Amino acid sequence: MNEKEQEKILNLNEKINKKENFDLGGILPQIFTLFGKELKPKLIACFESLDDFLFDLADKAETNQKQSLYFDSMRYIRKSRELIFKEFFQSIKAIFKLFKYNEYQYFVAGSEKKDDKKSLSMSSLSLIGERELDETLALTNLIKKSEMAYHQQLFALEKRFSVLASGTNLNLNQIPIAPHVMVNSYKKGIQSLEINVEIKLMMYKMFERSVMGQMNSIYQKINQLLAKNGIVPEINYNLTGNNSDTPSNPDLSHLLNLANQKPRSQQIPGNDPNNNNVMQPIADTNYEMINQLFKHNGDSQNDVRGMVNNIPVSNIDVGLMMNALSLLQGDLFKNIKINEQSDKTPTEIKDELIKQLHSLDSNTEGQIVRKQDEDTIDLVGMLFQFIVDDRNLPDAIQVILGKLQIPYLKIALQDRNLFADKANPARMLLDKMSLATVGWNEESDNKLMLINKIEDITKKILDIEKYSKEIFASLLNDFNKFTSRLKKKSDVVQKRTKEKSLGQDKIHQAKQVSAQLLVEKMTNKQMPLLIRDILLGEWSNVMILMYLRHPIKSKEYQEKVEFVEKVIAYSQKNIDQEINKEEILVLSKLYEKGLKLVAFNPKELIDKQDSLINCLNRIHQIDNENPSKNAIIEVIPPEEILELSQIRKEKHEIADYIEEIIEPQVIDETQIDSVAGKYTEIVINLKAGMWLEFEREDKKPIRAKLSWVSPITGKFLFVNSRGLKITDKTTLELSLGLKNNTIRVLEQIPIFDRALSAIASKLRKEEL
Repeated sequence: MNEKEQEKILNLNEKINKKENFDLGGILPQIFTLFGKELKPKLIACFESLDDFLFDLADKAETNQKQSLYFDSMRYIRKSRELIFKEFFQSIKAIFKLFKYNEYQYFVAGSEKKDDKKSLSMSSLSLIGERELDETLALTNLIKKSEMAYHQQLFALEKRFSVLASGTNLNLNQIPIAPHVMVNSYKKGIQSLEINVEIKLMMYKMFERSVMGQMNSIYQKINQLLAKNGIVPEINYNLTGNNSDTPSNPDLSHLLNLANQKPRSQQIPGNDPNNNNVMQPIADTNYEMINQLFKHNGDSQNDVRGMVNNIPVSNIDVGLMMNALSLLQGDLFKNIKINEQSDKTPTEIKDELIKQLHSLDSNTEGQIVRKQDEDTIDLVGMLFQFIVDDRNLPDAIQVILGKLQIPYLKIALQDRNLFADKANPARMLLDKMSLATVGWNEESDNKLMLINKIEDITKKILDIEKYSKEIFASLLNDFNKFTSRLKKKSDVVQKRTKEKSLGQDKIHQAKQVSAQLLVEKMTNKQMPLLIRDILLGEWSNVMILMYLRHPIKSKEYQEKVEFVEKVIAYSQKNIDQEINKEEILVLSKLYEKGLKLVAFNPKELIDKQDSLINCLNRIHQIDNENPSKNAIIEVIPPEEILELSQIRKEKHEIADYIEEIIEPQVIDETQIDSVAGKYTEIVINLKAGMWLEFEREDKKPIRAKLSWVSPITGKFLFVNSRGLKITDKTTLELSLGLKNNTIRVLEQIPIFDRALSAIASKLRKEEL
């Protein structure tokens, strides 16, 4: 390192340590002004689009009620627009101020809800759970999608704002203009609106399309402004994967890296409207390292490679090699179907190529392969050896993709950018096909749509006579459209699967809460068999329904709890106050009201009311001096509540949940200790969309994607490639599976990135 470079680093460190050197009071207002100027037209367009959308919905509405909803919402939002804009920009401005004074906690949990609760009516109170869940999911998805879409610009902003923050290593949410800040500021702007949840979700969708979907140019301009002001003028975008030596058997640290990695979007031709379909090169640092290692290893041989007995030796012509490869391709695969394994391994192809060259032209026996060409042949061989050894790819996919070794060797000999440039369309196509098939199996793709598509593309590549980027860009575009259609279908099914699981979890929770309530109220209380049977039978169903429909503190729910307390109190023989006939009739009306909710017919209602009234009358000797056998009083311990409730077990599942509460499942604490920490950390860091492989007894392993984590039970829901449920697992089950190697996290890093990373690591070790 020369003196100038050392001086440059020292100056930068000085600036990082002294934030005022960047004139924070001057640069932040510039950023805010530019941000607001660029953002306001997009926000206006957002509300104009929303206006048009609501008008169209009202025009097409099938009922007057729906039409009124859309028109009323449209008028209400129009009137509120100025206030929304004001709240939104005030929130952003306040965050800039917090940033200036080194406060990076922008949204404190719970503080936003205090005022919001005041505006909720009693009618909307019962829906608060579903409403908050839907809104939270919409916000989270919008933030994640935006972070993925602008990952490169945000990476640069993260570095530059960290410098502004006195060198503090900020995370993405702490950047004052990050998607997290924008989306939550928009939420603050519309949180006071008294509108239907359906309309609010529409507002988020329009904000996604008109604002968050148009942020690339804004982020780009702000990065340019910061760079112009000397704040990290150059950014090194290092987006390579991890450097695992053994990708087929990843160790624990590798799994942790995999679980923590941020999703990365691939560039696709046509994705950037300002790019005119011209892909910008993305340098592969792993390839650069491999190239240097190849060069270093070959330096010692360069003096003798081109000489035999001090006589110069010529190089084999690349054109001749291309002809030999075409003939070799025909010889190797002419009698093999596309889904059949070749008898030649990737590392044996090189030997076959040399034989083919010698048979094609005997003069080649006195020639040598140019060092650069030999390195390319070796590298392609190592790439495809990695593919056929890769446990992340299903066996059937490995066989098909393995057929592409010779076509890709031809490409690499003609286009050196295949390895050097991540945006090369031939490279991106192989990456896309390998990523798309990570979760494939015949069970989930019974029509073999995906594997047939992969076979079709492979055949087309094998038939290509002359390589061109345009051909591969067209194949890539076609494959992207195909996978996009599959994804849309899968997303619809996956959404239904998640909704069904959420509904089941809510019912499960309702049963547990209701069972707990009944156990607490009934344990060691005196009551007749009839009362016990009522509470453990039909009234448990009433309590479950109330829990699903209303909050625990609501009037409706507490009214049903009141019945439980009163019927137990009225069933006691020795009580302080005297119970009269009128009080029993009032209680029976409450009983009738609850039973109507769980669909008892009129005759059943009358019979059950009469039974309850007669039972309580006998206890308190109203119209009957001698209580009947039905009114026998006994103290009921918790285990007997369970035993006697088995009568209703076929009709009512509440007994199962009482059993869970009275005799909770015992978990071996040594198991928890053995997986706590390292494996549990992997599970906690799993992200939706990640694929795992599960071992099965007497069956092939099955692959499933993490779709959702239940906010109620904490269980992880896994689906197949069609979006259908495969299994759900607790954190402990997943941790034990990872420890016992019966569950494996699959890598979802592009095949080129993973292969070159492993090859570079291997070559480094060999050099040492």
